[in-house]
Amino acid sequence: MTVDSEQTVLIRVIGTHEFNDRVIAKVFARKLSALISAIEAADRTENGGKRHEYLITDLSTNSPATATLIEQRVSKAPIRASARETFGRCIRSLDTGAYDFARRHMECVQQIARLAKDAEAQFDRQEIIVGGFDPVVIDKSFMERTNSFIESELQEEFKESLFKGSVYGSFDGYILETDLRGDVPKVILRLTAGGKEIDCSCPGLDVEEIRQVLNRRVRLEGQAFYDGKSGLPTRIEIRTPPKPIREKVDFTRWKGAFDNINPELWSGDD
Repeated sequence: MTVDSEQTVLIRVIGTHEFNDRVIAKVFARKLSALISAIEAADRTENGGKRHEYLITDLSTNSPATATLIEQRVSKAPIRASARETFGRCIRSLDTGAYDFARRHMECVQQIARLAKDAEAQFDRQEIIVGGFDPVVIDKSFMERTNSFIESELQEEFKESLFKGSVYGSFDGYILETDLRGDVPKVILRLTAGGKEIDCSCPGLDVEEIRQVLNRRVRLEGQAFYDGKSGLPTRIEIRTPPKPIREKVDFTRWKGAFDNINPELWSGDD
């Protein structure tokens, strides 16, 4: 059977100098597994499920160790694109730094990161050749760039998941500073949990109401404004006087209050 090289995926793993460029068997097995997982991830993303299997058409244990795969359709479900081609575009996207395509195939990217893991530690480099695409060299530099891209995408995803807007809420903290100039007094609230300081405006409050809670722990309610970059508000608008929180409670005043209670008379203990 003649195999068209334009339809194949080739992985070539070059070992470290420690082993005379030969590849440790389990390392080659892991990299081959990661390669197949990456192509399968591209299949799921592009076609909505498993549509292909990958057959070995050539396997060489010489140095460097090499395996050649060909894509075989195994499903009658509709196919939007070849998973092999999608994988090829994705790994080239990472290689060239033009991340738009990779950004749409993050599951595949995660598997490519597995493919690149331990570069220079357990292997010197790999060459991935997808028919119809320029070869990609996977080395320590590729590994670091890919990991950096994944980290930046996770940070961006976290930022996008945070609330942006305003909501009425309740907060516990200390009133530290005041600025009574102008018509709208301002204070700084230091949150009890975490110590984050938040600027607060106090429309509708008079100077005396603010002075009464200065340097005290309070519970306040107000309209909190979030910019989507943090889980905490950037500012709070306070329209009702904050309520002081008692931090030291004297329990001695309860001494003897329960002396006349006889637990033996309580029901439900039979």
